[in-house]
Amino acid sequence: MSRLFLICVLVAVIPKAQLQNRTRTLPNRPPNIYVQPEKDIYYKVDESVEIQCIAGGVPAPKYNWTRNERPFDTSGNDNRMVILQDSGTIVMNKPRPKDEGIFQCKAYNHLGVSTSININFRQAMLRDFPYGKDEIVTVIPGHPVKLRCTPPTSIPKAILSWHIRDPRTQATTAINLDKRITMDLEGRLYITNVKMEDHQDGKPYVCMAQNLKMRKNTFSHGYIIVPSSNSGTSDNVAPHLLWSTPNELFGVIGQELRIKCIFGGNPTPAVHWENKNGTIPDNRRTLSLGGQQLYISDLQMIDRGSYTCYTTSAIGQRQQRNINVIVKSKPYWLEDGKPTDKERGVGEKATFICRAGGDPTPDIQWYINGVKFKDARHVTIRDGRLIKRDDNNITVIDLRVGDAMVLQCNASNTFGYVFADFYLNVLKERPQFIKRPLKELKVAENTDVHLTCQTSGKPDPIITWFRGSQQITGGRYQIQPNGDLLIQNVVLSDAGNFTCEARNNEGWDSDWGVMIVRRSTRIEQRPKDLEVFAGTDAKFTCSGTTDFEEVSKLRVYWMKDRKEITQSNQRMTTNVQDNSLTISGTISRDSGFYTCVITNELDKQEASAILTVKDRPEPPVDVHKKFCINNTATITWTKGGFNNAPIQYFTIEYNTSVETDRWVFAATANQSDNTITLKLRPGVSYSFRLLATNKIGISNPSRHSEICTTDTSKPYKNPENVRGVGDKPGYLVIEWTPMPPIDHGGRNFRYILKISKRGNVVIDEVTTITNWRQSRYEFLSNDVYTPYNVTIQAANEHQSSSVYLKPNIIYSGESKPGPSMRIDNFVVDNAGLAENAATFYWSWDVNNDAQLHGKFRGFKIQYWVKGMKRVTFREDEVLEKDMTPRYGSVKKRSIVEYTYTLKNLLPFTIMEAQMCLMNTYYVSGPSPIVSFVTKSGVPGPVEKLHPLLIASNFLELTWERPELLNSPIQDADLTNSYLKGYDVGFQTVKGLELGQMQEMDPQIIDPRITKCVLNGLTSNQKYRVYMWARTENGRGESSFIEITTAKSSAMDVPAFSIRNVNSTFFNLTWTMVMSKKYGTVAFAEYRIKGTSDWQLSAQQFSKSWIGVNKLQHGTSYEVRLAVTNGGKTSKGNIEVIKTTGISAAYSLGNNFAWFIGLILSVLILIALSTYIVLMYKKHPEPKRKQYTAPPRRRVQYETTGSDR
Repeated sequence: MSRLFLICVLVAVIPKAQLQNRTRTLPNRPPNIYVQPEKDIYYKVDESVEIQCIAGGVPAPKYNWTRNERPFDTSGNDNRMVILQDSGTIVMNKPRPKDEGIFQCKAYNHLGVSTSININFRQAMLRDFPYGKDEIVTVIPGHPVKLRCTPPTSIPKAILSWHIRDPRTQATTAINLDKRITMDLEGRLYITNVKMEDHQDGKPYVCMAQNLKMRKNTFSHGYIIVPSSNSGTSDNVAPHLLWSTPNELFGVIGQELRIKCIFGGNPTPAVHWENKNGTIPDNRRTLSLGGQQLYISDLQMIDRGSYTCYTTSAIGQRQQRNINVIVKSKPYWLEDGKPTDKERGVGEKATFICRAGGDPTPDIQWYINGVKFKDARHVTIRDGRLIKRDDNNITVIDLRVGDAMVLQCNASNTFGYVFADFYLNVLKERPQFIKRPLKELKVAENTDVHLTCQTSGKPDPIITWFRGSQQITGGRYQIQPNGDLLIQNVVLSDAGNFTCEARNNEGWDSDWGVMIVRRSTRIEQRPKDLEVFAGTDAKFTCSGTTDFEEVSKLRVYWMKDRKEITQSNQRMTTNVQDNSLTISGTISRDSGFYTCVITNELDKQEASAILTVKDRPEPPVDVHKKFCINNTATITWTKGGFNNAPIQYFTIEYNTSVETDRWVFAATANQSDNTITLKLRPGVSYSFRLLATNKIGISNPSRHSEICTTDTSKPYKNPENVRGVGDKPGYLVIEWTPMPPIDHGGRNFRYILKISKRGNVVIDEVTTITNWRQSRYEFLSNDVYTPYNVTIQAANEHQSSSVYLKPNIIYSGESKPGPSMRIDNFVVDNAGLAENAATFYWSWDVNNDAQLHGKFRGFKIQYWVKGMKRVTFREDEVLEKDMTPRYGSVKKRSIVEYTYTLKNLLPFTIMEAQMCLMNTYYVSGPSPIVSFVTKSGVPGPVEKLHPLLIASNFLELTWERPELLNSPIQDADLTNSYLKGYDVGFQTVKGLELGQMQEMDPQIIDPRITKCVLNGLTSNQKYRVYMWARTENGRGESSFIEITTAKSSAMDVPAFSIRNVNSTFFNLTWTMVMSKKYGTVAFAEYRIKGTSDWQLSAQQFSKSWIGVNKLQHGTSYEVRLAVTNGGKTSKGNIEVIKTTGISAAYSLGNNFAWFIGLILSVLILIALSTYIVLMYKKHPEPKRKQYTAPPRRRVQYETTGSDR
């Protein structure tokens, strides 16, 4: 009974002990502050503020604070302060000046003290500028001016800027700084060259100080700039230094640095920089404000050294300033130099390293539980187990349970500090599981597997693994430092039970799990690389298999550039049937690696393919103005993505302050270029952009560059295309091409026009034109075609252009030539007349220009149809360059005879012509009129061609003869003597295609006919029908119409008669009826009476009779008329006729050969019969013989053995 009780106790107690073993308890841990407050905290009066401090530790730490290194109790402050629960964060309500100081948070438990950084807690403030009256600053235009700004007290430091104040509303407008108006780094405002516009209508310039923490700003007293000049122009001032950064400038690594040089001068100097470490600007070093300021965003040691700012100008010498940049460094942790928390077991040792770099070299200070090392009284110091080997190393040996502590290390120099708070924890505990082996783990073959077994305990437990009952040792099985078991390249035979055991001096624990191995997943169809054009679709295919037990979990999905493609991407869809991926309407961003992933949750297989989408290139980026000086700009850029089609070239465009909404082509650059220098025009603000081009197309425009403003100067050119317009007698009219604002070069632009009669020294007219758009000027000269010297010059605020000014010779207005300019010998060459051309002759004295009243331009021939001048009047100009002498060269001859041929005349027409002389704008009186008749040619088109009747297989057409305006014969005789007939042709029309041309047969030979029938057409078919009038010279111009024939239907057969019947021929005649009911394609059907087969005659299209021949003599025939429209055929009544003569059956002549044959056959038969009879009688009768039969013999047969 007692033995049974013992067994029950064991059964009940052992599982409980195992359960206790499986419950992990957290060891004690010193505190550590993981939420630090900010180094500087500014408060605003009457507002709440929070100073954060949150720490961790076991047991949970408590908190206290110090202010100015003395204990600080929040409870003694009129309930204005409270520490938040479960943290050390202080919340102050309405802080007061007495609350200011250096705060520090401490978190502690029985294992140590953790401290925060020092917090500078101060009141934010911004004092007002001292009161002062506005000052008046008088400056000569072109000279610089400096406006001072002494900032008031501000915590934190105020931001300074300059504004224009409106005295009426007190509203202010910020000044846009540029290379002419700028600030130094101490807040003073500089205008490098004052202009009249800087007066700002008497509005003062004010300095504003802004405190962002206070959300407040304040303004200084104002400065009113008064430009003063007697001449109204600006002085040219050589460049000179106004302000710069000190000669030696200190900077700290990682911080930003600004270096600035301000030069005065007019025109505004452009500032450039030099440095031995490479070109400026670059990725970290940028220029602004016209090159005045060099900004380094992330200062590095490589940036130290000498910098030179300089400016050049056409007036004065180069001005420069050398600035030496000295780079220092605040403390920073060296590699493995920042100490971290350590947990050790009893008897072990712990070493802490604190190493920091910096310039100057940082000073290292150690603290233990917030107390300086020299003042610390920790047990490890007292018993000599804490050893400080040097300033960077502290080691604690022979650790014991009570040695836990929190240490601090602070590295500081002139520019800052780095601070670390870390702890040492000494533990003594038996092994406990942090992460146990999984009870069942499924894996795929050929993969690496981690079996988890992570434990805690001090000393660190020793981990041992078993497969079944056998301990695992090496090979593909590797125990990791954290206790996990790594099995490399798992195979099916690795499946089984695995046990993890952890042991140390304080005890042991173990746990187990089962590993199941499945066959690996395989990809059978891999996606292939694709190359497509943007906008088209791309499709990838993929398929695979896996272990039979895991088929239900098989899943296929796609990734692009290692990111899974989700259903939210509407252009990328997966087909669940074949697992294919389709990208619809591809764009350049779709290019990349597409990966097919097949997984069963145990393993996965991947196969990738590249999609290349060719598209227009991306626009260039980082478009910057590198230099902008002396009316040239150097532009740099970085090419954008080429989208899989190489860039061919770049296009540079510019936009100006003159036309802000218009981009103008400037130049092109090779695809390998990234910089270009452009010539600019003075007094204009430019910005630039680029476009890239490849074989697919042109990119979108890039972002525009910074503005490049060129200095104003004299106009670089004068108006072009200066010319005279002589259309106004008594006036000198001058025109030119206006100069747009981009060519003005400065303000106060104008044209200066000077006019003087050629040969005179005195200038007749000097006019200033201030409207740049004006392009015409009229000067009252009161003369005709007189030469003048004319100059027009551009000028602006810098006076007139310096371009060489060449006088233009311009004549005053022309007028009509005088009476002596009339041509009296204008004749026609009758021998040279053609159907559409006529040749004329006339003579002219080339020296006779007294009454020309203008510049000789040539002659004008005016011609028309006689009697119809108003509607047929035409003119041909015979210009001086086209004039042809009749007898060759005109040298040494005053009077020259010329010839000219008029073309494109109407044939067979009575024409009239006359000639005038021309100057530029007027013609002389006409010569006497000459008459002539052109020769007959081909006629014009017939008039009013249209159908009278549209049937299924024919058309009835009508028309009017071609028009002749004025023929040399009477109209009644025209058709007999001129026209010879008409031709008709037709083509089928199917959509835009025309069939083969066919012509009516026979054509019309009677010119008086104006109607005809066109036969042989197909029903329900569209035709283009042509008609030409014809003369002895051939066809004239065609007229055509398009008509669709009617649908096929039953037809009536016209009445017919049979005439002219003889022995072999008859004529069938019918009456032609123009009606849709009648067919116009007719033929005759005939057969010998009593037979069944009909014979057909040829079809007749145009005639109303048919002749049938080759008939038999004296034979009766059945005859009928048939008509057809190509689709259907109708047949008339049958009539019987008999040809003349004797029938072939009774005519010896027709049967003579048969008769001779018959007679010969009878004669041959009689002769043969006679011969047989004679031969029979002549042959003797044969004698008969008697035969006796021989006697029979007896035959006996014997039987052989073989037959038995």
